[in-house]
Amino acid sequence: MGNARAKASLLFLGVVLALGLAVIVWGLGAGSSEAQQGAMHNCPQPEKWAIAVWNGDDGTDAEQAFATCAEGAVAAAYWIDPQTQVWSRWFAGRPDVSTLETLDDLQGVVAQGAASSATPTPTASPTATATPAATPTPEPLGDIFGEVQNSDGSPCDPEQWPLQCDAASLCPEGTEPYPTPGGPSNPLCTENEVAADGTFSFLDVPPGDYTVYSICGGCFVRGPSAEEDVQLDAGEQLNVTIRLP
Repeated sequence: MGNARAKASLLFLGVVLALGLAVIVWGLGAGSSEAQQGAMHNCPQPEKWAIAVWNGDDGTDAEQAFATCAEGAVAAAYWIDPQTQVWSRWFAGRPDVSTLETLDDLQGVVAQGAASSATPTPTASPTATATPAATPTPEPLGDIFGEVQNSDGSPCDPEQWPLQCDAASLCPEGTEPYPTPGGPSNPLCTENEVAADGTFSFLDVPPGDYTVYSICGGCFVRGPSAEEDVQLDAGEQLNVTIRLP
């Protein structure tokens, strides 16, 4: 499916790519109402992972931001710095090991919903006491190693025109690395260099469903030249090959 979608996006100037993340991030910008300010959008369901986006003031305390999903609804969250490629983490009730302290407006994170707690059984005592839900232990991170190949199976040279493997981009499944043709890269995606032998890697990645893209740097607009969907399990070392059309 990757080659067909890549060709279509390049031929039609990537117009289809604008429909992906626009609803969840770009739509929260200038068009947001006052009622939407100061809230976490796309909060995770219990024991599920989701891409959540903070819509509020820069520098907001992470605990206060996640509390807008409902008290105790978020158990853990991860964010990767697009400049340094270093992951920051936040665990509910664990400030001693949390490194993600604040969130900025329209900052997206990979968030895990807390385990749902059972409704306490009423007793003869005046007040029923609920047992707090235990904070789940975050799953181990994994690594993705890949290679971009030409249509004949040979390694792609990132410096060969039109630079069809200028970079590799890792995005949550269902999102695109460049939602708007000619616009900035998607903040939810991570873009790494491709080596001279066509190889690339993404380290310390949370488990989940992703799409790995080969980025064309010399096309009419910068965007995907090919892609491959992957599923990364906890602690897995995953190998992926992207074949150019």
